[in-house]
Amino acid sequence: MPWDVKRQYQIIHDELGWQGDRVENVPPEYQYEKIECYMQGVRDYIKYIKRGYTRPSHLAAIDIRNNRMDTTKSHVHDF
Repeated sequence: MPWDVKRQYQIIHDELGWQGDRVENVPPEYQYEKIECYMQGVRDYIKYIKRGYTRPSHLAAIDIRNNRMDTTKSHVHDF
């Protein structure tokens, strides 16, 4: 069974009322992403140094892979 985080989040949100939270360097529509880690900003910085990309790029790649994002449009957010 393929794991789809957005779909799983929507299920627990609808059925259990679960709420996410704001996380440093994560766009608001991903409020479920990495809320358990209080050092996420540091981890994202290390990921950038090590691999050359950060969490928003990683999340966008997942959305593109799952056909949730139109790659012909600009997706710029003001945080």
